[in-house]
Amino acid sequence: MTEPGELSTEEAVTEIKGIVNSRFEFFLKNYPVLRSAFRNCYYAPELDTWRHEVCLCLLFGMYQAAITATNHLLESFLKYSLRLHYIISAPNSDVEHFPEEDMKKSREAMEKVDNLNLATTINRACRLGIISKDDKKKLEHLKSPFRDAYSHASKRKLLGDAPVKMIPCTITDGGEFNVKPPVEVPVGNNPVTAWFAQLEHAKAMAIPYFRYLDELIRKTLDKLKAAVPSVNGTRVGEGHPSENIVDPLNETGC
Repeated sequence: MTEPGELSTEEAVTEIKGIVNSRFEFFLKNYPVLRSAFRNCYYAPELDTWRHEVCLCLLFGMYQAAITATNHLLESFLKYSLRLHYIISAPNSDVEHFPEEDMKKSREAMEKVDNLNLATTINRACRLGIISKDDKKKLEHLKSPFRDAYSHASKRKLLGDAPVKMIPCTITDGGEFNVKPPVEVPVGNNPVTAWFAQLEHAKAMAIPYFRYLDELIRKTLDKLKAAVPSVNGTRVGEGHPSENIVDPLNETGC
């Protein structure tokens, strides 16, 4: 076995090409669908790093990894949006204390949202008008089979209690098959089928899940950025909240 550091450049290039070539079918299939999301950033670095990694996972056909990363992107997006909303909606800053005042607002915003769970961030984002009631319902619907199931490795939340028919079979010492009557077992409780069912679920749902979230992020960030005054020299947090954004001191709605 080759020890670390003993691999020649030529060998490394050959093996890397083999890895890339083995995944090329996924690139051909997925790139046209993901091209726009891959090439167009959010202009929000803490979200763009995750967008980029999710796209690469999908391009390589690593669907379970993509869903796990998309879950993180979802939670980061909601907390980022809540922080940005708080900063935009804060009272005018004292320009003589810039940037200290802005850093203080950013720190306060982080403290407000950093330890919130997903259900709370979804509800709060809806109450503040950051996301719509329809998107709130969609995110709540996606929470169990995607975020909860993959983040907590819960086969039941992912696959449910749908039964799969199994035919128990043993082999005697004499080499004869002993077939028993069929039994029905929940697919998530069956170690023979659960991994395969999860893989197939990820193959089918990873791209639609990411594309929905990507679209939601883009339209939400556009709305939040529109709330920032566009007058030259005006900073985030100055002026009044957008008419489309609810005052955080008077939460109403969802």
